[in-house]
Amino acid sequence: MAPRGSIPIDLSRADLAVDRWAASTPDRVAVRDATSAVSWIELRDRVTELAARLIARHGVRAGEVVGVGCRRGVDGVVAVLAVLRAGGAFLPLDLTAPRERLAHMAGECAVRTVLVDQPSAVLDGSGADQVAVSGPGAAAGRAVFPPARLDDLAYVIYTSGSTGTPKGVLVPHRGLANLAATHADLLGIGPGDVALNYAAMTFDGFVFELFVPLHAGATIVLPDDETRLDPVRLTRLLADTGVTFAPIPPSLLAALPDVDLPALRAVLVAGDTCRLDVARRWARDRVLFNSYGPTEGTVSATLARFPGTVAELHVGAPFPGVDVHLLDDRQRPVEPGAVGEIHIGGAGVSWGYLGQPALSAERFVPDALGGTPGARLYRTGDLGRARADGGIDFLGRRDRQVKIRGVRVELGEVEAALVATPGVHEAVAVPHAEGARLVAYITAVPGGDAEPARVRAELEDRLPRSHVPDVVVPLPEMPRNAARKIDTAALPDPFGPSGTPAGEAETVPAAGDPVERVVADLVADTVGAQTVPVHTRFFDLGGNSLLMMRLVAQVNELFDAEVSVREFAAAPTVAALAAAARRTAAPERLAAVAAMAEELAGAPGIPVDAR
Repeated sequence: MAPRGSIPIDLSRADLAVDRWAASTPDRVAVRDATSAVSWIELRDRVTELAARLIARHGVRAGEVVGVGCRRGVDGVVAVLAVLRAGGAFLPLDLTAPRERLAHMAGECAVRTVLVDQPSAVLDGSGADQVAVSGPGAAAGRAVFPPARLDDLAYVIYTSGSTGTPKGVLVPHRGLANLAATHADLLGIGPGDVALNYAAMTFDGFVFELFVPLHAGATIVLPDDETRLDPVRLTRLLADTGVTFAPIPPSLLAALPDVDLPALRAVLVAGDTCRLDVARRWARDRVLFNSYGPTEGTVSATLARFPGTVAELHVGAPFPGVDVHLLDDRQRPVEPGAVGEIHIGGAGVSWGYLGQPALSAERFVPDALGGTPGARLYRTGDLGRARADGGIDFLGRRDRQVKIRGVRVELGEVEAALVATPGVHEAVAVPHAEGARLVAYITAVPGGDAEPARVRAELEDRLPRSHVPDVVVPLPEMPRNAARKIDTAALPDPFGPSGTPAGEAETVPAAGDPVERVVADLVADTVGAQTVPVHTRFFDLGGNSLLMMRLVAQVNELFDAEVSVREFAAAPTVAALAAAARRTAAPERLAAVAAMAEELAGAPGIPVDAR
């Protein structure tokens, strides 16, 4: 399939756009976070000063990998751009992740320096120096920066690995420059736009959401984590800051309230399948874009545009500089309309996996179709079918990699962590509820203790939160098929009739007051249970971050309350959520809901449901 369109591509390095906009629109706001904003000239000066300091005081060399462990905000953007200006490649680090995982990534990348916006004890003993983004200045005017070359390494980002170890993808500047230049044009983003940066820095969506608006000269808005996780607050941010372009995960888009956002002219969904009804709702008054692409292909490989009404969803066609081929198992193009594995070629193909030459050779194969000597194709493992209109229908995976709430998860990595947990003999992980939840089934070693809550707690110390199963179900033994392999189709329903994870004791919730009963009903409906214990953790009932956002939004709407997602995450029980609702609710609404709950509870045969 040939590249689409004929956009002239400026393949200057994407990070250098800050200099261009600092010269032409110096006083316009470049980046805004929850507490501060910087103009283009201020951004350029901060980037240049920090880059000079990295070279002069910390000995950062061209090609060196530098960690960036900042929270979402202006400092994180400055850190990323300064590493690139100094000739290095940035490694995004989530300093709330398990220490073991951080040590693996930093060690494999030979990281000597980590840029931080506040010191972190999790880096102690790593051998890396913590350098404050806002530190004492250096003589930027005398600094000599390395030449800006497209074939240098831009960043390393880690994805889930099937062997149990995350794998680092090496991405050069060429793909980043192509991504930024083409998408700024295709999405119609320019200096007058305000673009949301939603993705966490450790996901490749952050790269897209930073460098595309940067190339276009748009203002970048970074919500804090509490706003990101609250649909009501995020919607309020979109309105208050006049966001015109918003990349939003499909699962979150479905949870956002349907309010008037006159400035918002374009929404982009990516990373997971978007429901058709959600796409239609958000395309009514604006343009909806759907993007597809893996980390190994520099974030995006195809783009579809749906103006006005949406009859059906597909992932679109490749953009300039990118090739997409649908091939069979022998690397031959499939017939039109047939299903093939999606292979990506062109400017976006990354170098491969750090320190894993065999896996790189398996996934990055010679490009016998493009005609460029030495070119390679990345085998995505995704299945697709060409459409008559030139687009591609995405048809899912051909291996054990899944998307859980939009995050790429290798089930093998989760299972490897499970069987490495003391007391666990066998384990299998499966997606549940169309990728909304991850469920693990385990058996214990003879005489061992594989209590689900302990197993989950240990995984939280070893895996990213997105990879920790929402529910761990203990079994006396695994179901087997005739070949003695685990029969995943025969695994039991992960939830019992009361909604408690199978294999755990089911307890009836205390009656509680009317507010507690209403909240318990909302929680039960959210996790798909009939009743829930009022002191059981939401996550132990099968809840997850997406369901948590929806639940808190429902509680706030029902009670006219101001409960934050962060507050509920710290004490995720019915009892604590009801207490928070009582504390922050509007008094008249609280009284009305309580009275309704009492009335319904007293009516024979009517369940408590104040909605």
